[in-house]
Amino acid sequence: MVDRLTCDSCNKCCQRSGLVLLTDADFASLPEGIRQYALPTVHPYTGLSGPVKYVIDVPFGSVCVFSTRRGCYLGDNKPESCRNFPSPDYYAKPRMRMWLKENCALYEEKEG
Repeated sequence: MVDRLTCDSCNKCCQRSGLVLLTDADFASLPEGIRQYALPTVHPYTGLSGPVKYVIDVPFGSVCVFSTRRGCYLGDNKPESCRNFPSPDYYAKPRMRMWLKENCALYEEKEG
């Protein structure tokens, strides 16, 4: 069993490849110049469904376009997927749990 994390803003999760998932509300709150990086989701390609309508791809070896030395450029307006990271789905995947264990100081597995 894994307890939900309370983020201390170390930003390590922003410094890995993957997808930044955006809802319509997230997209609307992005600064105009950054919206150009958001791609509409194509469900067969991404396997995403539900409220996620756009993605920003963070290529392998890159950092999130919103990541700065002081944290997220978007501050309190960061995407919902980032505010809620790591989601329960993260804990269900062994590879993702391993990444959390190696990179997140707040991650702790508990027996039970």
